[in-house]
Amino acid sequence: MIDDALQEKLQEDRSAEQGARHGGRWHREDRQARRDADRMAGRPDRMGPRMMHRARMQIMFAIMDADGDGALSQGEVQDIVGRIFSAADEDGDGSLDLDELQGFMHGPGGGHMR
Repeated sequence: MIDDALQEKLQEDRSAEQGARHGGRWHREDRQARRDADRMAGRPDRMGPRMMHRARMQIMFAIMDADGDGALSQGEVQDIVGRIFSAADEDGDGSLDLDELQGFMHGPGGGHMR
């Protein structure tokens, strides 16, 4: 869900960056002028892969920081790991085999290693 929202935002940024067409040619000057204006106004260039990674990390951290103190305690990390383990342990036997782990990481029917 988070990845979908971030990908949608990235696509919107790419679409906006492409700008208008005129006679089948891109208006490079218009795009450059927008970038220059963004830089002069103190706004960074469009959201790129690094910004997407940073945003994803901030979202994950906010979810993990249950008490909102800006730091992850050992208990908060253990809680997250426990929930991930429980979700991956399909048969509920308290252990993960390779198929369960791969199924969890890749989704149903995705990319099993042998």
